[in-house]
Amino acid sequence: MTKCLCLLSPLLGVLAHLCLFSSYAPIFWVVGLIGAGVGVLGILDYRSTNKASRENVVSPGYFLLALFGVLAGLFYASMIGPFLVFFPKI
Repeated sequence: MTKCLCLLSPLLGVLAHLCLFSSYAPIFWVVGLIGAGVGVLGILDYRSTNKASRENVVSPGYFLLALFGVLAGLFYASMIGPFLVFFPKI
C-alpha cells in the first residue's frame, strides 16, 4: 500500500497540471489537493512500515516520490502557483 500511495501522488500532481488546461479550470486545485493528501498518507505509511518490521523495508526513493507529489499537489492546490508560472508579469 505504501508503494501505491507514493507512486500515485506525483501522478496526481501531473494530472492537476493537465487539468489546468481543461475546460473545467477550477478542478485543478481539487486534484492537486487530493494529490497532496495522498502523498501525505504515503509518507505516514512509509514511516510506519519501516518502523514496524525490518523485513519489509520500503526504499527511500518512494519517500522522495511522495514528497515530490506533495509539493506538486500543493503547488496546484494553492491557485497562486500556476498564475506565477503562466503570468509572471502580474
